[in-house]
Amino acid sequence: IVFGDWSSDVCSSDLGSHAVGTIPPRCQCLAQGEPFVTLTIQASSLVTLNYRISLDNGQPVISTFEGKPATLQLGANEMMPQLEERLVGLEDGSYHSFTLTPDEAFGPYRPELVEKVRRQDMPDEPIEAMTIMEFVAPDGSRYSGLVREIDDTQAMVDFNHPLAGKTITLDVEIIGIL
Repeated sequence: IVFGDWSSDVCSSDLGSHAVGTIPPRCQCLAQGEPFVTLTIQASSLVTLNYRISLDNGQPVISTFEGKPATLQLGANEMMPQLEERLVGLEDGSYHSFTLTPDEAFGPYRPELVEKVRRQDMPDEPIEAMTIMEFVAPDGSRYSGLVREIDDTQAMVDFNHPLAGKTITLDVEIIGIL
């Protein structure tokens, strides 16, 4: 909790008498017009929020606004670092909208990540174009790829992130901060 240049988890005018969030109806600090203690997101905060990622034409790609909010531990690789950076310093209860270029979001589209894969190196099952598949590299790491085209001998697989090369809008509503 950040209040001025110091931290506290209690009402500023009556230290120790009650915790913020459990303020009695006749709290003296409210009557005196003192500012509330404001929670701000730190680099290691646990944050509950609603978020929406939309394309630059307004089409939503993913959103929690219509359902259950997300709870994320910042600094724990649960969200891309460049998106986490946008959250640091935001206040509890606030709403923000950020426009991110491809370089700030999911990176540029890289044509060299579209590869021909021999059909014999793919699972022996029916596969349709525009199917996302997981592939295992020789070192055992796994990669998702979008099968753009496929025939009896080969497939064109795109290993770019689906939002690579796209400008996005990130809308966030901060619900809670620990």
